[in-house]
This record gives sequence, structure tokens and C-alpha cells, in this order.
Amino acid sequence: MTNTNGASKSKASQGFPRMTTATRVVVVCMLDSIHTARWLENFKDQGIDFYLFPSTPNRRVHSQIKNLISNAQSQTSSFRLSPFAKWAAIPMWGADMVFGNRIRGYLVARTARKVKATHMHAMELNHAGKISTKALKNLENLDPKVISTVWGSDIFWFGRFKKHQGYLTEILTGTDLLVSECNRDLELAKNLGFKGDFSKSETLFGFADSQIEKERVPASKRNLILIKGYESFVGRASIAIKAAQILSKDLDKYEIHVYSTTWKSRKLIDKYNSTADRKIIYYKKNSLTSSQMLELFERARVHIGVSLSDGVPASMLESMVTGAFPIQTNTACCDGWIVDQKSGLLVSPDLDQVVSALAKAISDDQLVDSAMAINHQTAIEKLSKTYVSERISQMGIYN
Repeated sequence: MTNTNGASKSKASQGFPRMTTATRVVVVCMLDSIHTARWLENFKDQGIDFYLFPSTPNRRVHSQIKNLISNAQSQTSSFRLSPFAKWAAIPMWGADMVFGNRIRGYLVARTARKVKATHMHAMELNHAGKISTKALKNLENLDPKVISTVWGSDIFWFGRFKKHQGYLTEILTGTDLLVSECNRDLELAKNLGFKGDFSKSETLFGFADSQIEKERVPASKRNLILIKGYESFVGRASIAIKAAQILSKDLDKYEIHVYSTTWKSRKLIDKYNSTADRKIIYYKKNSLTSSQMLELFERARVHIGVSLSDGVPASMLESMVTGAFPIQTNTACCDGWIVDQKSGLLVSPDLDQVVSALAKAISDDQLVDSAMAINHQTAIEKLSKTYVSERISQMGIYN
């Protein structure tokens, strides 16, 4: 009896759950990302087994993904962490810096073999894609359908640099189905060797009807300027912050808040705050909950997103849903979302253009209120969670 129990315990400790559906998907993804959570939520009632493997070194799992994992009784799909997820934290990441993702690739492959995966999904090309390509070399007789999702700057930005083109070609030539919000990515992917199928989703996630239908204060009556705070390889929050500084006298009645700040943008804000009468308020990345973020958007007259490259920015969609007037750089995928000079202002990542756009947005009440009405209608038609989930389901991603 003791030996039997011991054997059972040993087998269970391997962490491989019983396979319950015909479709079994190993997803290599950023487990701490709300974008990952929102994508997975589209499939919670599709009758699929998902096995999640982290593509980044931290161990944080987003609260909405935790909910999907724990709500097995109220949904037809199951969501589980790969039993090797705990091994993929910082020490393993450090080793992979030396061994070129081979170790994590091996662990992903081992997960796929154990669960007899029917699909492997790299949710983003820069991290998850590299790990997945290594995994594909260790699958032996397993031949899952390979899906890759383009996030933001994966191809549009990185694809222009020779040092990135090699791994992008390796990922894309092994991809059966490429998913993107941007038509522009298809031709760029073909130039890098992609020959599979392509599915365009208007967006990768939707909003609850209660969020879209909520009555809100007209944009012209709001007194907050909201700025996306990324200052990184493509993020240019500094341009928006400098524009607000230049217009400081015209912004006397406004609060200025900057969210998802990096250390570079915080340094710039601290320097400004050291001499300014009206301080800029900022928040570090991941310091606000989703509901707190939406509350900020609901208070904002204007939202500014400045970058050298992006996909369809979630922040732009959030501004449209909440009635904040979007000022967005035209380096993002805005086709079908923003009509320049009507439902928002599209600018180059150039200080003079951002200053001019912000000046217009704070002085033209009719523009921001009419844009709010236009964007509300767009949200009703294209951004409801039900609509987006149905469209994604029709795409047959995991068929």
C-alpha cells in the first residue's frame, strides 16, 4: 500500500495533467501580461487544453490568467502552467543568454511531447518566437500546427535590422499560421521568408459591454492630460512630456499624469518637477490595476501615445472606449481606428507635431466631443468582447 501511494505521488509530482480535450495547445507567452490574459480569455469556452510556458524570466502570473487557471468548473477550456514553468525564471534565463534559448526550448518541447500537443503558439516573436524555434527542433515525431502572433514592433521595427532578421526568418519559415492586427505585417513577413497562412484580427481583445456603454463626462469637461510613459527602444514618452512642458502655461487648469513610466521618463519628470509649480504625477509600470487605469482614461480629455513603432496600441483603444481624445503617432497601426482630424490626431514622433496636436486638442471643445461620439460608435461596432471573441473564433486559430 505504501509503495503504491509512493508511486502515485511520484507520478503526480511530474505535474503533467490528464489530457481532457482533442485540442492541446502549448502557448509560449508573457505570463505577466494583460495582453496575454485578454487573448486567452477569448477561448475559455472553446473546449481547449492550454499549457502555458513563460517567455520572460520573472515568475509573476497576471491575476486574470490566475483566474482562468482556477475557474476549471465554470469554463470548458482548461488553462495550466507547464510543469517546467518554475524552472524558467531568472537563473534559466541567464543560462539561455549563454546557450541561445536552447534550455527553455528543450523544456517547451518536453511539455509538448508529454501532452501530445496539437498546436504550439508563440505569442510574440522576440522572446516566445526564439524559444519556440528551439523547441521545434526537439519534438521528434510530434508535428503540431505552429502559430505565431505578431506583437507591436516584432516585424515592423526589428525586421529592419540585420542582427534580428536571422531569427525572424527562422521563426517565420517555421510558422503555419501568422496572426496580426496589421495588414502591413504580411508583406514584411513574406520578405523574411514566411509562406504560411495569415489571419488578421481587428484587435486581439475586446471590452465588456458595461465598459463601452457606461455614461461618461464629455471630453471637453475633463481636466486631465494622460501620457503613455514608455521611454524605451521605440517608446518616446519624452516627446509628449516635453510638449506638455512647452505648453505649461496653457495647461494651468489641467492635471498631467504619466503611466507605465520607465526610469528614463521618471528622470525627465523629476527634473521638471524640481522647478515646476504644477507637478506631473507619474506611475511606474504595473503599479496600477486595470480598473485604476480605466478610471484615469475616463478622467482624461486627451491621451497621448508617442512611439517609433507599434501595432494597434491597447492604450489607443482604451482612450476610444473611455472618451479620451487620442493623439497617436502614425507609426502605429491606426488604419480603421482613427480618422485623422476627426476622431483623433495622427502625428509623427516629432516634438513640433505633438505640441501642435496637444494645443489643438485642449483648445477645440467641439473636436474632442465629436471625436468622443465617433469613437464610441466604433467601440460599439468593433470593440465589444463578444464581437471580438466571435471574430477570433471564426478565424479558426486552433483548428
